[in-house]
This record gives sequence, structure tokens and C-alpha cells, in this order.
Amino acid sequence: MEPKQIEELLTAMKNNTVKKTPEELMKEIRETRFFIPVNFKNEEAIKEMAKMLEENEKVKVPQDANPVPVLIQDDKTKEQFMGIYTDQSQIPASIRRNGIIQMPFDNVMSYSTVPEHNVTGVVINPFTQNFVMRINRAPRNITPAQFHEMARRNVEFALWPSGLYTLGKKFFDDFTEEYAYKSYTDQYRTGPACPIEQKDVQLMNLGISPVIDLISVNLPEKGAPVGSAIRLIMIWDSEKERGGYYVITKGNKEKPANFLFLAPDGTSVTVGDVPPEGSGAMDAVLEFEAKREK
Repeated sequence: MEPKQIEELLTAMKNNTVKKTPEELMKEIRETRFFIPVNFKNEEAIKEMAKMLEENEKVKVPQDANPVPVLIQDDKTKEQFMGIYTDQSQIPASIRRNGIIQMPFDNVMSYSTVPEHNVTGVVINPFTQNFVMRINRAPRNITPAQFHEMARRNVEFALWPSGLYTLGKKFFDDFTEEYAYKSYTDQYRTGPACPIEQKDVQLMNLGISPVIDLISVNLPEKGAPVGSAIRLIMIWDSEKERGGYYVITKGNKEKPANFLFLAPDGTSVTVGDVPPEGSGAMDAVLEFEAKREK
């Protein structure tokens, strides 16, 4: 895609006006080459590329150039993100670098997922659209049980709430049993076999009022790790133009079940006691939403 098209797409995603599915959006981003400000550590490589420029040749990065991307640090959390840009004009002069390279999105993600690089995620056009994509890494040498716990948390506490708060009504409308099941299986492309079947995900859509829609999803409970979500409630308020993401977690004697609201900023708030089976959870969500400020 052309830089302007990607920028318009990112703006639409931030404003919840995009008309494409999450899969279509990722396909568009993956097919894009992004500009990345870097610092080359190899002085000889810098001289070699400068010579190519002087001779009006197409500059090729030497294999031993060792370009190091300029990272963006969150002042509050101190987390580091790899800044990537749709166009060179998006890179401010304040970013200190001695070069700019282009890289396909998949290569960007490959670099970012290496633990030694100490990168929390990728941010596209950090000084304009500021579209953040966090990375969930699989630790090395983990047991199947640990992998299952990580996979569930990635989906239920990262992927889905991020989708709702980033894509808004589009994500809410596109959320189906098929999509939920695929979200789980995508986590198992590498690692143990996925223990979840599509029939384990049971979804119900409800129109609560003219302005409030609700999705209630029973998630796989048998064999689920303690702390994973066994019930999901998503709400969309068309009057306030906002979504809400709620989960009931699996508990045991050592770690009781929780009824949580996952906020847009990534924090969680206890809604109340876990209600018995029935409509109690939905009633509690509607009561919480009525008092919710943001």
C-alpha cells in the first residue's frame, strides 16, 4: 500500500471507522515496507553507502553494516518500542540517527521478538497516528501447561480487549465463535497441540436496549489453567460510542475466581463477587457500565 493509504487506514482504526476485518487489516500492514531510523555501528559500511550515494547508485546495506533501530521509550513505564514509519516525512529531525532503512513488516516483527533486543512492541508513526502493537513472547523451555496458560492469557487478556478498544464496533460486530476459536489456534502454530475445539466456545448476542448490545461467551473451562477466562462479556454502547470488556476467571482454593473489567489502558478493576450462573453477570456489567467514567 501507498504511505497515505496506510496512514488513512491507521487513522480509521484509531477512530473506529474502519470497514475491514482484523485479518484484512493485518494483511494490509504485513504487505507494507516501513521506514526505520537506525544507527550504523560499522564505520566502513557507512563510508561504503555514502560512496554509493555520491555516485547516484541504489544504496544497498552491506551485510556487516549492523544497523541498530532507534527505539522509542515510554517516559512513564520506561518500556521501549521499535518506531517504524510509513514515510520518511513522518520521522522528526529530533530522532538522532545516521541512516534510514526500509524493512517489510514481518522482518520488523522478527527483530522485535528477539528477547535480547529488549523491545516491548512496535509503534507505527509514533508522532502522528501512534499505533501501538505489543508483543507477547513465548519464553524458552516452557512446559505444555505453561504454554497453555500463556496462550489463554494472550488471547483473553491481550488480543481481544486490544481489538475491542482499538477497532471498536467493527471488532464487536465481527466477533464470532469461529473468530474466537481461530484466535486460540493461532497461538499454537508453534508449540503443543491446541486443546480447544470450536464447540467449546459458545456465543450469544443480545440487544439489551436500543443503544446497548452485548455478547456473552462461554469459554473452555475443562482443563483451563487457573486465572484464565471462562466467561466473557463484551458490551457496545452506541450512544457513548464505546465498548466494555469483562471476564470471569477460573479459580481454585488457592486463587479464587475473579469478575473483572479490563479497561482500555490495560488495567483491570474488580466488578464484584462472581455471580452464580444465569443473568447475574450481565446485570452486574450493565450496572458497572452505568457508573463507568471511561
